[in-house]
Amino acid sequence: MMREWKVIVLIGVLCGCESVVDLDLPDSYQSKLVVEALFSPDSLWKFHVGKSVPVESNLSDSELIVPNAEIVIFGENQFRDTLKYVNDGVYRSMHEHRPATGTRYSVQVNAPGFIQAEASSWAPPVQSELLDIKRTSNEGSSEEDLYTVRLRLSDMSGKNYYSVNLDQVRPSCRVTGGGLNLRDSTDSGKGYDFLLFQSTWPSLYAYPEAVDDPLYPDFDNVFIGGAYFSDRLFEATTVEFEITFEPYIFESVGKYFRVTVTALSEDLFAYERSIGHYDLYVNEPNLTRNTPVTVYTNFRNGLGLFAGYTTESHRFDENGNEWEEEALGIGEIAPCEY
Repeated sequence: MMREWKVIVLIGVLCGCESVVDLDLPDSYQSKLVVEALFSPDSLWKFHVGKSVPVESNLSDSELIVPNAEIVIFGENQFRDTLKYVNDGVYRSMHEHRPATGTRYSVQVNAPGFIQAEASSWAPPVQSELLDIKRTSNEGSSEEDLYTVRLRLSDMSGKNYYSVNLDQVRPSCRVTGGGLNLRDSTDSGKGYDFLLFQSTWPSLYAYPEAVDDPLYPDFDNVFIGGAYFSDRLFEATTVEFEITFEPYIFESVGKYFRVTVTALSEDLFAYERSIGHYDLYVNEPNLTRNTPVTVYTNFRNGLGLFAGYTTESHRFDENGNEWEEEALGIGEIAPCEY
């Protein structure tokens, strides 16, 4: 006879915490491998492996880790990489292997006492360009002008998902226990902080669950640091769009910005959308028609996510000039001094 249990799913790479998922499970529960791996061409292969257990088991974080798994990645042209366990449930490539854009990979994860978990995904290509930046007067404000950035995106055939994010360099110091504080002085470090922006481009949405969903409620065209979109309105063509923002003003740092355009695999977007639906189901059930939501996984005989993405970053100052992080001194941020 089936009954409802609550299962702890170890989410290592994505959020570093435990998530509780409602599942219908038999009385004799069979634990599954929980594998998390977000990959891009910018980093080496890295996995986090844990296990699912009934919440009543009350295990510690260390007991949820699976340290004796075998992870094998397969790709095109007979590519194969077996990852090595490092610590805290983390496995890494020991051969300096990085995922290639546009290549589909599959992974097999085995561990004693578990059914083999399998998944496949890719890091889709992205081709974007920053065309120009314009400065205009901010009506109703005497403090700062507005800036408008125009971008170009070339879309390939097939269904594709993207995000666009906007950040500004700010003076920062690191507080005890993690996190950043704003410290507007010349001896502070420099890091990024997100910027609100506006856009009238109809493809942009503030939340992934609203993309391609005509039943989702419409929001204002204001985006808190980032927006999601698909190629539903411009498949296999090249499009241009604009975002407008008001920058922060710092005495110790000039106006330096970064726009990041990301192509998300279908698996990664499905996961992001399911997380958004789950949050709505829990906090705003009237927006989801009270339909239970399951967090997306693309693993067969397992839980978790194996998904790729590719990013392109465009760095520019208020005059449209490019800049490099090394020249500006962006790097490790020193502790705050009080």
